[in-house]
Amino acid sequence: MLEVTNITKSFDKDGARQVVLSDLSLEIGAREFVCLLGPSGCGKSTLLRIMAGLDQAEAGTVHLDDRLVKEPQPKCAFVFQDYALFPWKTVLENAVYGMDVQGMYDKTTRVEKAREYLKLMHLENYENSYIHELSGGMRQRTAIARSLALEPEILFMDEPFGALDNFTRMELQELLLDIYRKNKLSVVFVTHDISEAIYLGDRVVVMNAHPGTIHSILEINRGLVADRTSEDFHLYEDRIMQAFQLVRKQEIEYYI
Repeated sequence: MLEVTNITKSFDKDGARQVVLSDLSLEIGAREFVCLLGPSGCGKSTLLRIMAGLDQAEAGTVHLDDRLVKEPQPKCAFVFQDYALFPWKTVLENAVYGMDVQGMYDKTTRVEKAREYLKLMHLENYENSYIHELSGGMRQRTAIARSLALEPEILFMDEPFGALDNFTRMELQELLLDIYRKNKLSVVFVTHDISEAIYLGDRVVVMNAHPGTIHSILEINRGLVADRTSEDFHLYEDRIMQAFQLVRKQEIEYYI
């Protein structure tokens, strides 16, 4: 269980203090897939980084299984939008890196684990390739394999498919869901894509901006959204669009 309680975070901008998150609370359950959805500037990536222990809040707390989170936790892994891979390392060396840093296993076992997750990502034939030789989708699969090799209980993902074409994005969405179903982990996934949030999430958290707060939380019945063209899927889209219209109205009023 990940508990976010009364989180507030602000930054200095043009000599003034700008509140990005305000008194925000949220719980992420075991083996739950939660999507954070909202307009640019609503603080969803900032919230994700605070949850993961990569950033600190000014006020409020984050607890993982009753332990206060002030730094990255061994039970957690993070997938960045820009891959964050080392260009001088091969695909296999990148996949091993996280386990090296955390001192997990012996060298032979680390390589075996890395190869296991590269195979899961359909990259077994590219382990000796360098990052510049890969497509964007393959780079992101390498980053995901590196994170999964840590065998986390919680996987944080910051718009990991945002830079990919639609076909590759859908392919990786399917792959991610398959991994999620087969592994005992929770996923917290930041996106600005409504249909992606509906297709992936058990819950979709719609956020307000200026400051970032939770506008609403939509429970998703997975059995109804397997077909993206179905009427039920479009009904979920309509519900989120209605919430977004209210969020957008609030944002316009903020700038006025």
